[in-house]
Order: sequence, then structure tokens, then C-alpha cells
Amino acid sequence: MMFLLALVPSAPVLTGILLLHAAATLTMFGVILVVQFVHYPLFRLVGTGSFAAYQSAHMTRITWIVLPAMTAELLTAIALVGWQPLGIPAWQAWTGLGLVLLIWASTGLVQAPLHRSLTAGFDASAHRRLVATNGVRTGAWTLRAGLVLWMLAPLCSPFRPTYRIPLSPLFPRYESHLERYRPRRKQ
Repeated sequence: MMFLLALVPSAPVLTGILLLHAAATLTMFGVILVVQFVHYPLFRLVGTGSFAAYQSAHMTRITWIVLPAMTAELLTAIALVGWQPLGIPAWQAWTGLGLVLLIWASTGLVQAPLHRSLTAGFDASAHRRLVATNGVRTGAWTLRAGLVLWMLAPLCSPFRPTYRIPLSPLFPRYESHLERYRPRRKQ
């Protein structure tokens, strides 16, 4: 049991994880809105002669923005499921992780292959599929943005809880770090 307690980060670290998670999610929410409603629709106006070079440059440059944010979002979503801060119900952490996994699957299985196909030149059909299927990621990040703002609400409370510690892997009851130090009354 002491080993498990040693793995639990302190309340300020958990708050930092939650804030990093929110920053990554809200960053990607902003990026996906611009990409879905501005950037992708403008692909068709680039012109066929220069589109392959444009698409290659787009893929290189956008990766520098989205890869760190998506990676931070994934890792912190896993951390929030594992070290669930008090005030955040388990369903919120698990729903958030599920949406992140949906986004990664959609990116890897649908959007990335469509982007690679567009490096050969503009293809109207591939472009239409890219815009249409990107709606899955846009919807998922929209839901995630709302969820992460909801997760941040307990931080605004003057009576906010800190975190939960598993008492045993076999008995997943939790207690706050304050309850460990509170004297227990004799029965």
C-alpha cells in the first residue's frame, strides 16, 4: 500500500496536470475550429500546380503545433484517469480519455492517410472526404472543450477537494489526503 501512495502526486502537481490538460484541449479546440471552417475549405483555392508543395509544407508546419498539444492531451488524460482529482467524477475522466482515443484513431486511420494522398496533388474527392470526416474530430474536441471546462469548475470553489488515493488495488475505495491525517474516533 505504501508503494501505491508513493505514486500519487501531490495536490499542486495534480492541479498542474489538470491545467496542462485543459490548455492542451482548449488549444486543440481552437486549432480544429480554424482548420475545419477556414483552413481545409481553402485547400481547393490553392491551385493544382502548387498544391503538392503546399500540402507537404502544411503537413510539416501543422505537425509542430498539433503533435505536442495532442500528446500532452493524451498523456494528461491518462493521468487524470489514473490519479483522479477530487471533484472530478470518474465518468468525466473516462469520457475525456475515450474522446481523446477517438480523436487519435480518426487522425491516424482517416485524416493522416487523406493528407498523404493529397501530397501527390489536389484531389477533389479526397479533399471532400477530409473535410467531411474531420467533423468527427471537430465534434470530439468540441465535447472535450466543454468537458474540460466542467472539470476546471472545482478549481474555482473555495472548498475544492484535492485528490483521491486508492487504499488498495483490490478495494477501490478512496479517501482524500486530509482524511488520512484526521484523528479517528473510537467506536
